[in-house]
Amino acid sequence: MDDALTIVCKLIRLFNSLDKLAETNPAVEDRKRVHVVKPDKSVSFDTGADRDEAMERRFKQTEGGLAAQKRELRQLSADAQQWKDRAIAAEQKAQAFYPPPGHCFQPPVSFTVPQ
Repeated sequence: MDDALTIVCKLIRLFNSLDKLAETNPAVEDRKRVHVVKPDKSVSFDTGADRDEAMERRFKQTEGGLAAQKRELRQLSADAQQWKDRAIAAEQKAQAFYPPPGHCFQPPVSFTVPQ
């Protein structure tokens, strides 16, 4: 409500200042008038049937694009899952082959150092 009141007060101030300017400048009075805008006679508007046909065509085109995007999204998700699975498998192989970080090699108890 405060915002609306502020806007109304600003508009009132603006109109009051325009009234004062109009007294001294006739061009300001001309700007306050309402001007009517009419469409050009050469402009043709689509009939209802043409507009409906164009909208239907646009709708079908949009549906096709959406279906293509869904297919692409499914393919990208499948590819991402495949790469994730491959990375996990490679990590598991590496952990089986190499000891984890921080693990010190302990020689077997029967290990003897040659002299």
